[in-house]
Amino acid sequence: MALIFTSPAHLADPAAAGTHALVIGVGDYPFLTGGSLEVPTLPFGLRQLTTPIASAAAVKDFLIAAGSYAGKSNAGLNNPAAPLATVDYWNTPDPATALADPDSPTFDKLVSAIHAWFKRCGANGANVAFLYLCGHGLKVQNLAFLARDFGDPDAEVGNPWNRAISLDSIRRGMLTNAARAHFLFFDCCRTHATAYTDDAETGHRMYGGWRPKVPRAGFLESYATLEGDQAYGRSNEPSYFTRALLDGLMGYGAERRAPHGWVVTNIKLYASLHELMYFESGATANRQLASGEAPGLAHLHVLRETPQVKVRVRCDPERMLPNVAFEMSRGGVQIKHAGNAGEYRGEIAPGEWAMSMSHIANAWPPVSELPLVYTPVCEQVFPYPP
Repeated sequence: MALIFTSPAHLADPAAAGTHALVIGVGDYPFLTGGSLEVPTLPFGLRQLTTPIASAAAVKDFLIAAGSYAGKSNAGLNNPAAPLATVDYWNTPDPATALADPDSPTFDKLVSAIHAWFKRCGANGANVAFLYLCGHGLKVQNLAFLARDFGDPDAEVGNPWNRAISLDSIRRGMLTNAARAHFLFFDCCRTHATAYTDDAETGHRMYGGWRPKVPRAGFLESYATLEGDQAYGRSNEPSYFTRALLDGLMGYGAERRAPHGWVVTNIKLYASLHELMYFESGATANRQLASGEAPGLAHLHVLRETPQVKVRVRCDPERMLPNVAFEMSRGGVQIKHAGNAGEYRGEIAPGEWAMSMSHIANAWPPVSELPLVYTPVCEQVFPYPP
């Protein structure tokens, strides 16, 4: 689709400091299982996906405050030091169209888009680079991201990786880019392709190792899951990782940074991804753990209003919930919740809250705590009986 957003400031001066985003989602794979051009002999067993389409669209909408993010005060990337300059967006057309469609995220188009984004990012050392990819990933020597035309028998010439991109080479290449801050999000599986055990570099190598590295201000490189593991999501909805990422960008991944106010930084966003994913799906099967690194300090997004905190209040054991009631108060705000409706889940402002649990039949005096509630999540568990 190419550039869907270009700021007036960038048009006036392409070298001015700004944030350059590249968002990619690949869900329809014609040559894989279930595709319109399925190649039954491919050994990978990979099927069609729906979460990348929804995930990439949601990330794009957050960046430009569109769709479900329109009108939300903390949506729309806000970085006074590096305002949003460009958004390059590639996603599987809906409904899926032919590979020749100009908007189709095929290998050649994605390679060109990544090179163009890399060049834009490198135009100023004060730029912020933002890269988000969601689709099929496989790990052999490198982590390879599969373009929409992966598996094309006419293009592979005996090499199944000719339509895959080495994400490791992008990660390494960004260390040589002039932009001193980068945020890379790889939302894909990292499972091993057991049919291939060669030691050759897997996927197209975007950037070699000959460029000199440049000093970093700070960066975040985040993977949706651990090496060797799968990434998950509900059909036709953003993935679990992307949900956590978007929550973090909306404020749950922010911290107080004078004199800027509440800022989504590489450090806090990285930590919040773990906490948010566990908070939302810690009790479910197929639990996945994000991984990566976030050295230094880099600012991505400055909030326009104070963020909320996801909170959960319950008793242990949970089977006793029908016997209790909870109360929370702070600065004139009071929340009451009956345990027979289940545990309390909601969003509250950060700060010190008075929380208490009482027995509905007054079998024992109420018990209280004064937790300091801070982004991204707070879980208060009262023992029963106290």
